[in-house]
Amino acid sequence: MKNFIQTILFLCIISSSIFSQDLDSLYHKFFTSINYSKAADEISSGKVETIKCGMYIVNELKENFEKLSPEQKNNLSFLQMRPQTETSIISPSGYFRIHYNTTGVHAPGYNLNELSIALDSTKKFEIDFLGYPEPPNDNGEGGDNLYDVYIQDLGSIYGYTDFMSTSNSPSFMVIDNDFNIHYTKGIDGAKVTVAHEFHHAIQVGSYLYRSNDSFFYEMLSTSMEEFVFDTINDYYDYIPNYYNNAQAPFYATYGGGYDLAIWNIFLKEKYGYDVIKRSLENVVNHSALESIANSIAEFGGSFKSDFAEFGVWNYFTGSRTKRGKYFDEAEYYPHIKPVMSINFNPSSEMVMVNSNPVSNNYLRFVDVSRGLPDTLVAIVTNNDYQSTSRTEFNYYLYNYSAEGSTNINDLYWSKITSNKKSIFSETVIFNNELAVEGNTERVEVDFAFPQPFNYNKHAFLYIPTSKDISGKSFLNIYTTSMDLVFSDEKDIFATDKIVVRWDGKKSNGEKLPTGVYIYVTKSGDIIKKGKLVIYNE
Repeated sequence: MKNFIQTILFLCIISSSIFSQDLDSLYHKFFTSINYSKAADEISSGKVETIKCGMYIVNELKENFEKLSPEQKNNLSFLQMRPQTETSIISPSGYFRIHYNTTGVHAPGYNLNELSIALDSTKKFEIDFLGYPEPPNDNGEGGDNLYDVYIQDLGSIYGYTDFMSTSNSPSFMVIDNDFNIHYTKGIDGAKVTVAHEFHHAIQVGSYLYRSNDSFFYEMLSTSMEEFVFDTINDYYDYIPNYYNNAQAPFYATYGGGYDLAIWNIFLKEKYGYDVIKRSLENVVNHSALESIANSIAEFGGSFKSDFAEFGVWNYFTGSRTKRGKYFDEAEYYPHIKPVMSINFNPSSEMVMVNSNPVSNNYLRFVDVSRGLPDTLVAIVTNNDYQSTSRTEFNYYLYNYSAEGSTNINDLYWSKITSNKKSIFSETVIFNNELAVEGNTERVEVDFAFPQPFNYNKHAFLYIPTSKDISGKSFLNIYTTSMDLVFSDEKDIFATDKIVVRWDGKKSNGEKLPTGVYIYVTKSGDIIKKGKLVIYNE
């Protein structure tokens, strides 16, 4: 079972009230998480509820501490003080003091020298390279003015950052002692955690934490994990929440902000790191979304067009990845889930969507009128970052030039109607190509490509087949001595060429040795044969 919880402890006063039954629920969620063990996981017949972010829970528990029962207060008393440990070491740079126990349940399960180096690397990247200010010192609270890191058994929690107020506050971090039940385990789990938590220390140390913009701070800290430790990729565990629910409002996704690290990765690729830093500077006086929009404008861009482009980047992932374009790690990301899929019945279709503010709505239409399934995905972007209200729109798709419609390509036209039409924009992808760039003609070819196929350079081979109304084709791959090395039924890939796509591997995922291979495809009664070359360097 995968379990991930990242709890951030913010010691601020918030003016919310909470019912006793809700407080009990929050208490049990947090207490269960911090006392969660791998042994319990192995013998449990049910699934322990996980929390992507414990920020709200911890704040509410501390704000309402006096409303807890005596037993609950006793169980959470550790939140009122710094952890008590046996000893400590100082990182090689002299910036961090790491507090830990040498024995017992809180003893570290990973190499402390590696952790020390990871902490120094984090500080070097986030402060020395990116230029963020250092967190304020704590006036000797941890024994001196070094930044304090405490190692504790936190159950299924990665770690948290503890500070005293919402701005200009000193802080310390607490991280799990072994990461043995987390998505990313051991020292790698510790590395991404310190990158994440240290940026929270920066956020509250010199800027401002605002609880109703919590997604923004989690998005920032999670993207820092990827920026500081690019090869670990713990954020892969969070992003399915976004890809399965892109129609959710950006500020209230199903992943609590962890799943939005991809937004900052997108911004970094377009503008560089400074636009992200500028948004944190702007959040002192503006809401998170206004801060993001203002920062993009300062760098010569537009939130409206960038958020629509972000929708395109998120389409070309997984098997739809285009090497050299969009996300560098796109092939490891899941496919975006459309908000609806519709069979297009010529000559028109209309769908009504009650869209969330700041959302990308993927509408998938399948048209079989040409004898082979054509797929058209309309990405309708609601870019209204100044509202929290839903807005309805009607989307019309035609195969003729209807009044008020806009031409997509030589096959389709579309139209959007809404009482707030100005907040919407549309991008269309036809057969896995941007409609403005693609070709609507689908032709049969008699060669496989790319050739030669190289595992280090290419993600997929495209192999000729013939069109079939089923949209399926059988693919067999043989050695030159006619030994079968791969056999499967594949989808006919939607592009301007009628092909099936194969990753060059056996069914068990094993790569093939360098050599010449024979392909055979069968669509309906039509068989195509040919040769291809694979390089396994």
